[in-house]
Amino acid sequence: MSGLALIEQLNSDLSDVAEQRNWDRMPMINSHIDKLVAFLRQQYSVPPAVEQAMQQLQSRYQLVYQEALLHQMQLKESIAQLRQDQPGVAAYAAMAISAYQDMAQEEGRR
Repeated sequence: MSGLALIEQLNSDLSDVAEQRNWDRMPMINSHIDKLVAFLRQQYSVPPAVEQAMQQLQSRYQLVYQEALLHQMQLKESIAQLRQDQPGVAAYAAMAISAYQDMAQEEGRR
């Protein structure tokens, strides 16, 4: 696969990750980008088209990375909210169990 084709594939992969919110694929893409950058650094000259494609890849990567960070923050907020709501839910459940037990006792008296 040529350098440009690989860069285009990585751009496509990043778009798919963002669209599908499949953040688990990011480490694999990071690894491929690292290998590509290492390879390009070994080259004596990089064609302008490849340099431009790498700049586009970097821009897309930054956007997807920011989106992943935003998603991570939203998840942390959701977890914090669930933890905050947990005592209220437990109290409601205890009240419901108590009410059910009272109803069962009342039925037993009849």
